[in-house]
Amino acid sequence: MKRKLKYCIFILFAFVLFSCATNKINRNEIQFLPEVIKWEEVSNGNAQYLVHKTENLIYYAVKVDLNSPNVKIVSYPTENQGPKPIKMSKFCKLSNAKIAINTTPYTKTGRILGIHIDNKIKMAPEVERYSALYFENSENGLVAKIAQYQNDGMFKNSEFAFGGFFTILDKGVIKSFKHTSYEARNAVGIDSTGKTLIILTVEKNFKSGGLSYPECAEILKELGSTDAIEFDGGSSTALFVKDLDIKVQKSARKNVAYFGFTY
Repeated sequence: MKRKLKYCIFILFAFVLFSCATNKINRNEIQFLPEVIKWEEVSNGNAQYLVHKTENLIYYAVKVDLNSPNVKIVSYPTENQGPKPIKMSKFCKLSNAKIAINTTPYTKTGRILGIHIDNKIKMAPEVERYSALYFENSENGLVAKIAQYQNDGMFKNSEFAFGGFFTILDKGVIKSFKHTSYEARNAVGIDSTGKTLIILTVEKNFKSGGLSYPECAEILKELGSTDAIEFDGGSSTALFVKDLDIKVQKSARKNVAYFGFTY
């Protein structure tokens, strides 16, 4: 009993300390972009990455070229796997993903709250109020698109579709929101052709104050995106980039939905 009490006190102390540390951050002093935006190659040009670290902000951006014939989409759950909560490491082992993030929000019982399509198989239905990232075939291969709302029947031609929370960037216009919070984030932006996709993962800890939805949109717009969606963030935030050994996962949390790329 005493051990449990000590543990609870320690958790409470850590929470208060963490809250104080992050609340002291002056948002006006945050440098949202590096002075020079310089992308570095990942695995022979299949992707590029950017790491931005300052005194009060840490984020990672990964740019994927869907024109590359080597790039393939993988996701979880699939027809033969799941759905149940698993760690990022297990998803990458099952799918051989080289780049991966978590996607759709879910309930405490593990029910996916939004569309999830893997290889044309619908694993979870639409939730109209939420947005989605989806991929359709074209003459030039897969094209990425973002739907502001998950309407019934919208994804009938989708090879893959992943529900998120909300659209944060729409045709170059940053969306506004009534409520503002600064959290760990996972967002994805696409360019006007739908052939370049940028993953943005933001940390929140003693060294990073997190970002709001519009701040994520601002960064993705500056990095070349015209449209962007916010996925499940907070303690669910997860990113993996094998070639760089980048791993972001809050407390090794299990999530119900992931997607990524192998090459």
